[in-house]
Amino acid sequence: IVNGYLTTSTAASTYQTTSGMSSYLTTATAASTYLSIANSRYQFVTDPNTTYTVPASAVTANGNTIIELSNNSLTSITINADTATGKTAGDSVTIHITGTYAAQLLVAHGVVTLNGTLAFSANAKIKTLIYRGSNTWTVLGG
Repeated sequence: IVNGYLTTSTAASTYQTTSGMSSYLTTATAASTYLSIANSRYQFVTDPNTTYTVPASAVTANGNTIIELSNNSLTSITINADTATGKTAGDSVTIHITGTYAAQLLVAHGVVTLNGTLAFSANAKIKTLIYRGSNTWTVLGG
C-alpha cells in the first residue's frame, strides 16, 4: 500500500485471482444455473373443458403459471396428490376463471388438504394455491 492506495503488486500477492481459484462463477455457469428474466415471466395455460385437474407441471417455484379456465359450464377444479409431486413448500400456481361465473369450487381429492376459501366469487375469479408440504395447500384470493 502506497500513500493509502492498493498497488498492483500488493493486490497480486494478497488477493486471489481467477487463475489461482479452483472454483469460481463464470458467465456460462450463471446463465445455466440461475433464473433469468425470460424464465421468470408469467406463463399462461388455458383449458376449455368442464372439469380440470391442476397438473404438477403448473406449480412452480416462482409461481409464474396462471391457469385460465374458460368453459362457461366448468364444474370442478381438482387438486390431487399428483399435483404436489416433486414440489417444495412455497411453490405455487394461480387459477383464473375467464368464463362465466357459476359458483366454481376447488376440490381436494384423496389425501389433499386445502386451507382457505374454496369457492370462487363472482367479482374476483382468481385464486393462488401455495404448497405447504405433505399434500397441504393454502388457498388465497376470491
